[in-house]
Amino acid sequence: MKKNLHIIIISTLFSIIIWVSISLSNDYFTTLRVPIKIINIPESNGIASSIPDDIALRIRGRGWKLFGMNFGSDYEYLISAENKSGKISLRASNSLGENPWLNSEIQIMDYAPTSFELLIEKLASKKVKINPVFELEYKDGFGLASDIKLLPDSVTISGAESIIAKIDAVSTELSKFDVLENKVSEYVVLKNIPQVGFNKNMVRIDFDVQKIVESEISNLEVTVIDIPTDRDILLLPNRITASLRGGINIVSKADQSKIKFFIQYSDLISDTIGSVKPSYELPPHTQLVYTKPDRIRYIIKKY
Repeated sequence: MKKNLHIIIISTLFSIIIWVSISLSNDYFTTLRVPIKIINIPESNGIASSIPDDIALRIRGRGWKLFGMNFGSDYEYLISAENKSGKISLRASNSLGENPWLNSEIQIMDYAPTSFELLIEKLASKKVKINPVFELEYKDGFGLASDIKLLPDSVTISGAESIIAKIDAVSTELSKFDVLENKVSEYVVLKNIPQVGFNKNMVRIDFDVQKIVESEISNLEVTVIDIPTDRDILLLPNRITASLRGGINIVSKADQSKIKFFIQYSDLISDTIGSVKPSYELPPHTQLVYTKPDRIRYIIKKY
């Protein structure tokens, strides 16, 4: 019984192979959609208009040939600009000879689009800023502890004059960073702009992530700014305690000379309750949590 089963399976497979071979020898129709690529553009010129992303070719051929084309190489349909500039009209059928992969075994029945207009201008180039596009998600208790830097932070773009004139900056592709707890240094890709070339398509993004902590710093002086020459100000008190929040390596090594609390004399004049909250300057990437005291009383003396 098992021997007969093997014979039946082999016979069935052989029959299927014969049937497929005979079927693929017949002519069939199919639609093949491939990207368009413009060639033979005059030197120092570029495309200034949009072009279709791809072309639909209605083709006829032997089944085995069409089967291979659908699952074979990545084809492109090349259309020649014939080294012309300015506004030109291109017919897809005129560039059939530029595409040897469409050989005599294939008959093209139709093109879509059959034709389109193209504007070709002189090339221009300039340097523009890069804007990073990203999403950051931190591990619990961690946060950003530095500026986000791009290396380089600009790129040279080139293309048709009218296109380049409208571009002041380019962006990166969206980058997502999850569960961050350490420094990040990764390469990101610049977002493609049709008909525009970049002198490089990747840049490095660098930033630091640290555990976020709070630290209390005492005996910080409060000063008064822009005091008239015939006035003297007595602050009560003139030294305070402040709590800062930031990355552990930043807060623990904070330079107290860069922590400044001050009051504008004009704030004292406009005050109506006898005390003011001081303004402040902090080291980069730190935040003020609170001060003790929160408000400063004062006495203005006139000479």
